[in-house]
Amino acid sequence: MNIIGTSASVICINPDCAVNNNNDWPVHNLEAKNVKSEGFSCPCNVTSAWNLGWKSKNGNIYFLRGHIGKGGGGSIYKAYKYNLTDKRFEEGYAIKILRDNSNNLEESRKQLDREIEGLQQAYNAGARVPKYIDHYYPDAQNTNEQHSYFFLVQEFIEGDNLEKILQQEQQKITIGNPTLLFEERRVFNYLIEMLKDLHLLYRNQVLHRDIKPLNIICRKVKTNSQDEHEQNLQLYLVDFGSSKLVPIKNPYFTINYSSTILYAPPETLSSKLQLSKEDRYCYELLMNFFYDNKQLETFMWTRDLYSLAVTMFSLLIKSPSKLHSCYRWNPSDNEWNKWMLEIEKKAPNIYPILEKMSRFFPNKRYKTAIEALLDASTEAWYAYGDNIWLLSNDFLRAIKSDPELPQKLTNKQNKFIQQSQKEHKKQRREEISRDYENTN
Repeated sequence: MNIIGTSASVICINPDCAVNNNNDWPVHNLEAKNVKSEGFSCPCNVTSAWNLGWKSKNGNIYFLRGHIGKGGGGSIYKAYKYNLTDKRFEEGYAIKILRDNSNNLEESRKQLDREIEGLQQAYNAGARVPKYIDHYYPDAQNTNEQHSYFFLVQEFIEGDNLEKILQQEQQKITIGNPTLLFEERRVFNYLIEMLKDLHLLYRNQVLHRDIKPLNIICRKVKTNSQDEHEQNLQLYLVDFGSSKLVPIKNPYFTINYSSTILYAPPETLSSKLQLSKEDRYCYELLMNFFYDNKQLETFMWTRDLYSLAVTMFSLLIKSPSKLHSCYRWNPSDNEWNKWMLEIEKKAPNIYPILEKMSRFFPNKRYKTAIEALLDASTEAWYAYGDNIWLLSNDFLRAIKSDPELPQKLTNKQNKFIQQSQKEHKKQRREEISRDYENTN
């Protein structure tokens, strides 16, 4: 984390803050020398002991720099950490403040613990997710707690989320012209990077359960490439507020979770649908098989794949507005099918992979991320011919160790795997040659 100095501009989120300096949030200029171990009281409201500093359970003090966004579980802010030893502010932090739920502190604590555990598991697995740093939750037995807010401190990922990038691209498209928002090659890059992360999550038994453009951040990294898109390939999956770890005592959790309408798998909609009696009967008839506990466990990994596929569809051609307000409750949805026809014509190479990931019935989808990753990487390599699509040894080993995948490889996939292995051997020989030259 970067130390920035002995003074900083910080914001107050007290709704009664009387400071008005024509900003979205009241801004205070703070000197590090004035910060005490318990924080720093905001002068905005002398009737309440509202602190500008947010003190964690570990005793660290954080100050909010600015608002990033709001999600289902709370609000996210950029933050400084106050270094008690050096009396300076450090940047590079993000704080998620969960909604005040003082009426049910125990449930809020469990929710925060689940998010921390999911985030830590994913990070330790090597997935591109923010690093967990700190947290705070109030003690129900202690009436002297600083406030009833729960918060999570994590690494701040610099960059825009895919929803913001998508909105910028949509502004360039003429109304009524279903031109690709993102080039197919670029979406292949995004898809493959995210499938690698999902494989790492699944291998460590983490279900994210809320994948959508808002929860994927594109971190800018410098490369030698002149292509702007090639320089933005570090995608980070964020917001583990809905995540669950497997094994789950109650398989109900693998299906019952809040999700944005467009990205919600059809089998998760039973409690959300507002249908006529006849339509509900039809939906339950279609989905009844998948509500059995055994089936919930068998196909639980397909749900993140479904949400990721719809995210990628959205990057290709703008989704119909109706699909944002009406759940996809039957496989013959006209709006959905028209959208698919447009995408298939405009992006024929990637469409078959995304279509299989997002099939209406869970048993018709890819079962695992590694299966989808192999198909996506193979198709990208055949379509564009670059070696950047070849898989690393770690993923090749995962394919080999899969209980079903090696027995059903196509000739196309076998050729791709052989080329990946050949490239690794070539790189290894070059490394040995360089090492030999450096030692002589």
